[in-house]
Amino acid sequence: DEAHALAAIGSPAIGPLVKLLATAGEWGRLNAAFALGEMDSHAGAAVPALGRCLDDDSHRVVRTALDALGAIGGDASRVVPRMSRFLSESRPDWEEVLTGRRTRMTRDQVRVNAAAAMARLGPRAISAEEALVGALDDPCGYVSLYATDALQHLGSPSARQAVMELIMAQRWDSSLSSESK
Repeated sequence: DEAHALAAIGSPAIGPLVKLLATAGEWGRLNAAFALGEMDSHAGAAVPALGRCLDDDSHRVVRTALDALGAIGGDASRVVPRMSRFLSESRPDWEEVLTGRRTRMTRDQVRVNAAAAMARLGPRAISAEEALVGALDDPCGYVSLYATDALQHLGSPSARQAVMELIMAQRWDSSLSSESK
């Protein structure tokens, strides 16, 4: 509730939220990053602090900072090179299996958040193009899905070509299957 209230306050809350990013426990950092993301482009001044959160030990804080940077937009393009490393990076503690409706690894969630944030940044994430192309081969289908979306939003000829190559490699005519007869 407090994070939503601070986000609603707007610009005057940016300073205190940035301070929380540096001084609070995990839950406080997580909520501060969330609140800044809720402010969208109005929280541009918090981009450097959110960029520092990408080095946090908590995957939850990293994921929330990635989401916030994607929501903030323009100013976040400065940290895209740091964001792009999460498309391939893995840490031992990210091998935790998350259960729920779908079983996946913490690592997969971090990669999904990174790719989704870059999709939101669109052409401002152009420096991540090579990493996004590499993420097309990620074993987690959601990572490759969001990487495809991000490449499509980049709009460069080479990004479009990578998406087309993926589509061509995965095409299948279901009428050729014996089960369809």
